[in-house]
Amino acid sequence: MTAASDAGARTDGAERAEDAGPAPPAAQGPGRRRTRRLEAALLAASLVALALGGARALTDRFEFAADAEHLVMAWNLAHHGVVSRYDSPGAEPRPTWRREPLYPALLAVYLAAATDPAVHDLECLSRGAPPCRPLLRGLKRVNVAIFLALAAASFWAAREVLGPGLLAWAAFAAVVANGVFWGLLDDLRTETAAALALVVASTFLHRIARGSRRARDVAGAGVAFGLLILTKAIFLYVLPALLALAGWLALRPAGRAAALRLCAAAALAFGVAGAWMARNAFHGGRFVVAEDRAVLAIRAEYDTMTWREWRAAWLYYARELGPVGRRLERDFAPADWERLRRDHPDGFYLRAKRNVGAAAQRAGPLRPDGREPKGLDAAARAVILDHLPMHLALIGPLAVQAALVREAGSRPWPLGAALDRLAFAIVPGLLLASAVALARGRLAALAFLLPSLASFALHVGATHAIARYSWPLLPVATIAWAALPALAFGGRTSRANGRP
Repeated sequence: MTAASDAGARTDGAERAEDAGPAPPAAQGPGRRRTRRLEAALLAASLVALALGGARALTDRFEFAADAEHLVMAWNLAHHGVVSRYDSPGAEPRPTWRREPLYPALLAVYLAAATDPAVHDLECLSRGAPPCRPLLRGLKRVNVAIFLALAAASFWAAREVLGPGLLAWAAFAAVVANGVFWGLLDDLRTETAAALALVVASTFLHRIARGSRRARDVAGAGVAFGLLILTKAIFLYVLPALLALAGWLALRPAGRAAALRLCAAAALAFGVAGAWMARNAFHGGRFVVAEDRAVLAIRAEYDTMTWREWRAAWLYYARELGPVGRRLERDFAPADWERLRRDHPDGFYLRAKRNVGAAAQRAGPLRPDGREPKGLDAAARAVILDHLPMHLALIGPLAVQAALVREAGSRPWPLGAALDRLAFAIVPGLLLASAVALARGRLAALAFLLPSLASFALHVGATHAIARYSWPLLPVATIAWAALPALAFGGRTSRANGRP
């Protein structure tokens, strides 16, 4: 997928030399060494600027329910040594597995080091009381550190995939300018950490499929993917897609070694995530990364809409596009689209969240501890099967919603307005690049894009596919846009390792 590798042929000896590692400094030439030093200095200066800007974006507030849960989990881990979302005063928290553990674990490192027991407690922190506001603002420095790591990883990924040069810098600039990640600096949410793990895992997978024989690339792919699963559980279900790609590689004799390495990386990822899943099963739960939080039941509720609501959904989810969205009120009555609103009291989303939707009616009441009924998943699957034509038809409008990611950060006009419009094209670029890579047999490119593509497909196929689910895909999708010309117009690959 690199511009250099897709532009011309490579000999087997050249590939072996690349797999052996970079050339010694003396062999690189003084010009190349100066260029690399200049790039390193420019990258360092960029990261310093991002750190200063990120620190200025932090406040001492938080708004979302997920923020509160992550805060409680981090506190319990830092001060009780247990991952738990329970915050009962005076009671020892018991292990839970409602949410993924990795991001709260990162927050816990800061809390363990910065908490003053004489001043801070969980109630003070969760309420944002004045004594705890400096600690809460400082806790968000973890977000800045994650963002800086994402910036550095995106630059590395862009150089690996696009080759050295201005195109890699352009992709890097587009990632760090993305308002989504700037907006997330002030929230205790997992999307930036997931984006970091995803771009690292995808780059290692690209190297493996390209023919790398390095054990550290396999280890890097497996560990990064395992950590990604512990940040966003849905990526556990992406592993079969990796195995399918390995099977495709194995069909060609030259690709069998790469196929085995992909399988090894997938096994390692499952081992990393499986340790946490075994912990959950040991404590009385299921062998899962996190509870599904009724996501399937929410999608089942959407499947009960009428076909007129389905037609309105296309325009409702495209309303950010301006002229297209304005047709909604012209062509449809409010009753045709109001239940699509997530804040509508009788809408699909809130009915499922309040446990009064179609799946809940089949599964029965909530458990005494407030958790979803045991049979909710089975009931949701039954509702989906009863409304299977609508379930399949909804993939279209939900894909529109998941693809139209709008940037949330504030930037000076007119740059901010331009980037805000360009943001709509980022995820569609991922889909377009994936289609081109598949059509042209670019297996290394597919290895890079596949985790993001599979995540997108899983969300539009089994969830209500809100735009937030696509935020972790943005760095990979940005690099995919930059690589699209080389994918579309470079030579067709004929060898299993993805090189022309």
